[in-house]
Amino acid sequence: DKHYMMRAEQLKKLHDLYDELLLTVERWRTIDLVGRHRELHPLNKEVCPICLEDVPITCVDSVQYFGCCGNFICFQCFQASFAGGQLRM
Repeated sequence: DKHYMMRAEQLKKLHDLYDELLLTVERWRTIDLVGRHRELHPLNKEVCPICLEDVPITCVDSVQYFGCCGNFICFQCFQASFAGGQLRM
């Protein structure tokens, strides 16, 4: 009947709004948790000696370490300096 169809449409809209609310609350919760994590565990940053930019040390591939001296340069400078297998400084 028409009454049941209208009721079903209203319930669907209500359910969709509830899902949207839950997703919004979860986004806020995630943003809050990421902020708290960053306060407790700040990113380790180093300055690249070539471009002088702050480089966040987030993974092994974010910088290129040199075994001979233990120094590093950022990955972008490494790629630019060693393009084609030759050192360009």
